[in-house]
Amino acid sequence: MRQCRFRSDAAILMCSDGLTDRLTSAAIREIVERYSGDPAQTARDLVDAANEAGGQDNITALFVAGPEFRGRNGATRPRFAATRIIRPAGVLTGRFAFLIYGLLLGMLLWAVLRTRGVNI
Repeated sequence: MRQCRFRSDAAILMCSDGLTDRLTSAAIREIVERYSGDPAQTARDLVDAANEAGGQDNITALFVAGPEFRGRNGATRPRFAATRIIRPAGVLTGRFAFLIYGLLLGMLLWAVLRTRGVNI
């Protein structure tokens, strides 16, 4: 289970690819900006719009809005279409680790070629 801080003026949309395959980010944003205080209605509007756009896959949307979230009528801060989550690199997958892997692979190749009599 993960926990995160949720600003009171923010909103979160979790949806299936059935929604995002049929609606552009701009269309989703337009519907979310019409938010009038009923998050369930916003989710229904998103699903309805995806179905009207020819939805063939299952379409799921969950919209959660903080108590101070306002749509276009009173936005408290700019919202972005996508959020990038940056996770720290693991010990075995970071850039430094790949540098070490490359050096070790190069040394191994050099040793194999040298034992076979190939002069580099």
